[in-house]
Amino acid sequence: MGAFPFEATGELAPHAFLFPARAPTNLHVHFLMKIAMPKVKNGFLRLVEISLYGHGVLHFAELGLALYEEAYITASLAGFGALTMVLGAVFLGRIHHH
Repeated sequence: MGAFPFEATGELAPHAFLFPARAPTNLHVHFLMKIAMPKVKNGFLRLVEISLYGHGVLHFAELGLALYEEAYITASLAGFGALTMVLGAVFLGRIHHH
């Protein structure tokens, strides 16, 4: 009999995936490396892409307010920031794949 009572029935403990009593099998490694990790990575990259879009939109709002206040140097810097953020999100989101 193993360390846990449900091992006698062949069931896995609810925490067996997080704290395995034995070494991970190839199936565990395959799940983590081929299925779970790419989803986490793609989700994180999508979050970064959306953050860049949001940052660019805020710079466009800043650009509009700077033009309204006739602060042309500030407007040019805000416009550059807006363009950089939006183009970064567009190009990194579609091209940046590992």
